[in-house]
Amino acid sequence: MRHVRIALTAIVIGAPSGGSAQEWTYEAFHADGRPLATASFRLSEASPGKYVGRFTIPNADVCFRGDMAAAVSQEGDLQVVTLTPAMRGCAPLRLVLRADGSGGQRHDPQADGSWAWDGKERGLRRR
Repeated sequence: MRHVRIALTAIVIGAPSGGSAQEWTYEAFHADGRPLATASFRLSEASPGKYVGRFTIPNADVCFRGDMAAAVSQEGDLQVVTLTPAMRGCAPLRLVLRADGSGGQRHDPQADGSWAWDGKERGLRRR
């Protein structure tokens, strides 16, 4: 099985509410950094105040298959989406998205508890 490293930037206006969803296209990558495919990410409100994120990626890493719990917060002009994979042993990831729709970054957890940009420009666009 191929493992896919997922990283995103996205265009976001605000957290989805009332049954609405946000969806983006983005480029997925193999673990070695080679492009894999154009895929999608969807953020939706499962119930009032509870969000889920889902990646749709060919040959996705098992950590990123299915719905993931999503904590959504607004920090100034940024929307921060922290995704927790359902599978044990998989690290969470964070999407830091510009509310004006001009881009964002994927951040990964660090050993000291902080988050750091993965260093890749992802070029997502909201559908």
